[in-house]
Amino acid sequence: MSINQKYPDLKNKNPIVRERIMQQIVEEYNEETINQLIEVLDSEDADYRRTVVKTLNLIGLDAVPALLKELNQTDNSLAKASCINALSSISNQDEEERFLSQILTSLQQALEDPNPMVQLSSVGAIETFGEQAFDILTAAIASENLLVQVAVVNALGSLGDPRGLDVLSSLSQDQTVDPYVKELAVSALSRLEQVIKFNS
Repeated sequence: MSINQKYPDLKNKNPIVRERIMQQIVEEYNEETINQLIEVLDSEDADYRRTVVKTLNLIGLDAVPALLKELNQTDNSLAKASCINALSSISNQDEEERFLSQILTSLQQALEDPNPMVQLSSVGAIETFGEQAFDILTAAIASENLLVQVAVVNALGSLGDPRGLDVLSSLSQDQTVDPYVKELAVSALSRLEQVIKFNS
């Protein structure tokens, strides 16, 4: 029995009904349920995907191994981006950092995905790890995708990590980078200085 057959109201238009079904799944889930939820992360229905991601977030750390497996194996961009979003949310629950290294490694690999949606989702997810993700973000500046470069520069400007000062300063003076990225680095540098000042 598929997840759609078992919990048809997960697609219900009424958010109250969906919330009730999500709570039911959290109370009843097992390994098979998690796998069935992940199987529909490639759905063309954006609302349904978001509901499934939210359900996986409610399930929490038990869903991480299956999400990592799907992220690393699937070729479907929608499924990859959904896995990234779910892992980003669930990682906040990982107080003992049991999955930190595995998640960051998979997100770093996703930065090299040919699909821009997957790349940008990865940057956003990596940023949520704060200073632990600094090296991964700075390495991603070398991406050939301008959108990724822009996202990384913005992330460094908001991260609050003092190491970003040198990186952004260097970018702002680098004549070989895209003019827009260079201009953005100037703005991000100013923002980072304010963030550091506020946090000190």
